[in-house]
Amino acid sequence: MRCECAECGAYMAHAEDMKMGCICPACTARCTACLGTNTLLSKEQLHALKDDPFFERQFVTEEEDESL
Repeated sequence: MRCECAECGAYMAHAEDMKMGCICPACTARCTACLGTNTLLSKEQLHALKDDPFFERQFVTEEEDESL
């Protein structure tokens, strides 16, 4: 995985060691954002997205909307 460092903006690379995530070669900051860790949604949170206008604009296409 390749990411931009949130601390300094340098190009990060996936760290091949015991700690999951990426490491910045410039400032040695570590990040796991691209791995999706700590981002699980509960069943209730997932159902709530159905009525969220932001979610609908971003992820539901007009074709999908017509089929619903």
